[in-house]
Amino acid sequence: MSLVLVFSDGGSTIATSPDATLTGLQVNADGCLEFAGSSLVGTYETPESEPTGYEKGERFHLHAFAVANQVHPILVSRMISGVDDPNLARWSVEGPLWTLPSESVNCTLLIEVSILAATATKGGGWGDWTAYKPGVYWGVAFKWRVTVTRPDTTYQISLCRFQTRSTRVQKQRYEYSLVERASSRRIFRR
Repeated sequence: MSLVLVFSDGGSTIATSPDATLTGLQVNADGCLEFAGSSLVGTYETPESEPTGYEKGERFHLHAFAVANQVHPILVSRMISGVDDPNLARWSVEGPLWTLPSESVNCTLLIEVSILAATATKGGGWGDWTAYKPGVYWGVAFKWRVTVTRPDTTYQISLCRFQTRSTRVQKQRYEYSLVERASSRRIFRR
């Protein structure tokens, strides 16, 4: 399922959920998120995901990606002096691919997830924010947060897309109880 940053068919407009939380970020004229004012850290937090319909935790494959560009303060014309410049291999349009000790670091982007392990009736609560890694997670619902940082106010970031999806993992045969297997006629089949 896609959360919060919803794009039109052309992929050019952002509609943020009214329940989403923006801190240190704003929507620019292109419909992307960028730093607001002099803030060096910005966060974008989604509201609670759609309920999965389960009261206790289930296994879910979680997928998330973001499309963002760094706007480096050094112009392309100042990055390199010519086609034969050795710095050409180290610079992209967004800035240096790696930094030298004399240079400031680049902007960063971190995707985090918070997991609701069980519904309130089952004694569950939201977990801490943890760095997202693709894979299988155990939970009932999920919240997402994107945190972007910049070294100083001369840098800018343009976050144009953030999409997430959760897919429930089908139970394996050994995970069904005897009653569930009997009711689905799996007890006698292999």
